[in-house]
Amino acid sequence: MKLTKLKSVALVLTVMVTSATATEYYKIDAQDGCAMSIIGSGYKKMKDLKTVDKGHGKFRVTGSVKSPDDGIRRNFVCNYRYNKVANWSMLEPGKTTHNRPASHSNGHSDQDKNVAIGAGILAIAAIAAAANNDKSKAHAAGGNPFDDRRYLKRECRHNIKHHIEMAKKVKLTSAHLQNRRLSGEGYVTFDDGYERSLTYSCDFDRRGRIHDGNYRFRKR
Repeated sequence: MKLTKLKSVALVLTVMVTSATATEYYKIDAQDGCAMSIIGSGYKKMKDLKTVDKGHGKFRVTGSVKSPDDGIRRNFVCNYRYNKVANWSMLEPGKTTHNRPASHSNGHSDQDKNVAIGAGILAIAAIAAAANNDKSKAHAAGGNPFDDRRYLKRECRHNIKHHIEMAKKVKLTSAHLQNRRLSGEGYVTFDDGYERSLTYSCDFDRRGRIHDGNYRFRKR
């Protein structure tokens, strides 16, 4: 009986150690992924990395880097989901977060203006979007979804807006369709009216659903 209990305790400890080791591994993986995305965009001298496990395969990585434009050190926030970088944002100098406060008297946040630059990959959001049966009216009727430019822009705009934290409005001012890729420029308006210039591309499958894409925004 004692031997059985000892074996059970040993098994529990092994599972706990294995789980803790796996969590640390995923945290390192998240840091590496975020570092590659941000450093790959020209930033350098990354330091003060911290990673928070948000659960369900989601991690938030924070730290600071030097800007390639002015050499100023800026803090960043990077969201890593399902083994991929979902998005990252570069904050204004001296700012440490752009999370919306839990509550605010007028329902708005003065943190929106802290977001200077950001980028993201739409594939993560597209996975969830693909679960529904939303198709263009033309396609549902047997037509070609790529003849419905309004539908393509709407799907692209909705995906980008869903992806950017605190985005109140996304406006696509230009849209160019090549094969099944819609790309162009626009702008993002945050909750308190602060705007950032936007460049984007949305890749559609043959049924007219987004399966990949990316975006970048920065000060206008």
